[in-house]
Amino acid sequence: MKETSDSPAQVALITGTSRGLGRVLAGFVAKQGYGLILTARGDRDLTETARELRGASPHITSVAGDVTDGDHRHRLILAAKGWGRIDLPVNNASELGTSPLPPPPRPPARISSA
Repeated sequence: MKETSDSPAQVALITGTSRGLGRVLAGFVAKQGYGLILTARGDRDLTETARELRGASPHITSVAGDVTDGDHRHRLILAAKGWGRIDLPVNNASELGTSPLPPPPRPPARISSA
């Protein structure tokens, strides 16, 4: 993508954007005027995220795939070259399991000093 008068001032590459923290972060960054390169393993959820964020930023490229796959990383590099730069890289991809995570254990009851 060549820079034009309507190009974003900055570009962010955010992994793990189909849900959770990555999706929320992508929404925040889009509202700051960034162009976005979004990536996540789930194509359907990633497409939905990109569609929702287009209202905040019309400058969105989504690339579905797994960041552990070399071919996918190459496609991300090509997407970044299309923008000409990456100003904000965010690696949010993970294998944490259930999302959202289960709540942490409750802290012990307070002991009063009365």
